[in-house]
Amino acid sequence: MESMGMSIPYLVTHADFPFMGLSDDDQVELAERGAVLEKCYLPVARGDRTTGEVAESIDQIGAENCVISTDHGQADNPSPPEAYGSFVDSL
Repeated sequence: MESMGMSIPYLVTHADFPFMGLSDDDQVELAERGAVLEKCYLPVARGDRTTGEVAESIDQIGAENCVISTDHGQADNPSPPEAYGSFVDSL
């Protein structure tokens, strides 16, 4: 998308969740097209990805093209601030 000659970024949420079916290469390509990729802690907490894999994917995509989140908030998960702190510390 372009508006007045400026690229408008878009957010791809849940990029590392298995149901999305996005490889790291897919995510890099989306970032090259102007996407910002959400990197959630929940796939790490559930064992779908390791923190190292997420960190490597952020390196490949470029930190400027990523946002960090938790996707926590459910009663059976740690609180979002607690999860966020754990995720940032582990990265």
